[in-house]
Amino acid sequence: MEGTTNPTTAPTAQLAPAEAIDPRPLDTAGMEECSIISDSDLESIVNSVPIYSQPTYAEYGTLGCTYTFEGDKDVSIRIELDSPGRQVYDSVMQYVDVSADAEPVNIGDIAVIKEKDGLVSLDAVLNGWYVSLSTRGFPRASALTLAQWLTGRLIPRPDDIVAEQPTATAPGPVSGSLIDMQVTIESPAEAAGVTTLAEIKAIGFMGFSMCSRPYNVPFIVAFNAPPGTQPPTPVGVFSITAEAGVTPGQPSPATIIIGIGPSDAAEETLWQGTIVVAADGTSGTFEVPGQVKGSWSCVFAP
Repeated sequence: MEGTTNPTTAPTAQLAPAEAIDPRPLDTAGMEECSIISDSDLESIVNSVPIYSQPTYAEYGTLGCTYTFEGDKDVSIRIELDSPGRQVYDSVMQYVDVSADAEPVNIGDIAVIKEKDGLVSLDAVLNGWYVSLSTRGFPRASALTLAQWLTGRLIPRPDDIVAEQPTATAPGPVSGSLIDMQVTIESPAEAAGVTTLAEIKAIGFMGFSMCSRPYNVPFIVAFNAPPGTQPPTPVGVFSITAEAGVTPGQPSPATIIIGIGPSDAAEETLWQGTIVVAADGTSGTFEVPGQVKGSWSCVFAP
């Protein structure tokens, strides 16, 4: 990928030694929300002094802080405390806003990075912990160096055996995760056909797929074929979104999007239609009378 930076070459000479962070619950003595990194250590990485810091996510079983700098710049760090890192990572990678255009980098147990409009975001498993960090207004090397610094500071997650976690080249499915999907489009004619995740290779960070359960609000069923490749069927982008959620067996209003061609250059059309989800919550039908009609089914890991 153009502009790729080898994370092993990111500058680390200025980094000050730091004791391992205490990853126990947030009520642990001495564990303040924004004690993940000191201002001086952060300054050595981004070459700028934070104006102020704001705790984030603490009430949701995560440790997080956003650091703000002059010039509309910021750094945000989030560490998941309650769940195994790889389990969280695999779940997060099913969401298109995280996984689309993400590039794997050699940091920690597994990691991806993406850049867009001055925002650099990195999702990783570091010593068994899921870590999400972002920088705005700073170069890519700052995010990579910060991730390396965290790798050296985080102690191994006590209930994980990091050496036995799946690797980037051979990940195993997490219980309850989506492992297959089939979408059948009957109309419009230019999109008609049957698409499966295996055909478009949409699981993982080079593609995207998700299939909601009925209790999710909004309810979403979607896939994006990997960017830059022509899918075997006409459809490279497909999504159903029921903003108010759904009740199995009952018609629900939903937005339906079908994109013809590669996902990064698809010709998309949007309709307001109706969906009906089966009682098991893993399949359903969609329709806009006289315009769009089809069905979907999903398979989840046991």
